[in-house]
Amino acid sequence: MYAFHSITVVGAIFMIIFGAGLYRRLRSKLPADSMLPPVAFAGLLGTAVASILGSGLDTEFMRALASGGEGVTATSVSMYNHWIGTIPWLWTLAGLTGLSLYLAAQPHAAVPRWRAGSV
Repeated sequence: MYAFHSITVVGAIFMIIFGAGLYRRLRSKLPADSMLPPVAFAGLLGTAVASILGSGLDTEFMRALASGGEGVTATSVSMYNHWIGTIPWLWTLAGLTGLSLYLAAQPHAAVPRWRAGSV
């Protein structure tokens, strides 16, 4: 759990930095009124926020397990199981970024086609 929590937090930080750079790159290559740069950034920012929230529950269970499992009830374990099964949906927002890259690559050549997929 410590590794998952730490890697998720570091990944979320880097995702925001990458999203800001991607926003700047798309903004410089696309028309001024294009909505693609903010949508691409919003997708990664939302994914980063959901990643932090998703890893946050681990801290409660890490503390409980470090103290010998005291206070961990069957209902808590069941809820944690449902949480872990649901939180992978956080990557849905990253799909906005992928769609923005695809749309930016096709008519505007804002990114190379091999990065956005070819049709």
